[in-house]
Amino acid sequence: MSVKGGLAAHLKADAAVSAIVGNRVYIAPVPQAKPLPFVVFRREGTDHIRSLAGPSGLRRSEFDLMCYSTDSAEVEQLGEAVRLALDGWSGVWSSIRVTNVFVEEMDDAEIADQEGGEEVIFQVEIPIVVWHVESVPS
Repeated sequence: MSVKGGLAAHLKADAAVSAIVGNRVYIAPVPQAKPLPFVVFRREGTDHIRSLAGPSGLRRSEFDLMCYSTDSAEVEQLGEAVRLALDGWSGVWSSIRVTNVFVEEMDDAEIADQEGGEEVIFQVEIPIVVWHVESVPS
């Protein structure tokens, strides 16, 4: 399993997150016509950490998570559930050893309905950093 797959599985398995979104946690892009609320994320970048001796076996991956809902209170609750599920977490996602997850910040936004309707969609954006172990070339 990849770190992306591990992150998705971790959020789906969290009781507070799944109580709000069920299994609607997606790796970008979001499949068409999915009901709200949901969480979607994409990897923004990866750094392979090196020392003077070469690859260290440590990787730093940045992700941007977006929580969406048509209800402002619900999206706030979802954002907080995601934060609590991730910030400071360490352990194993399938076969990937995660040394730590850091929530960088949380930002709010309102966007117009993409279908042309008058409904407002509320968003909480949560950038995170995941430190995890990777295989070292031989």
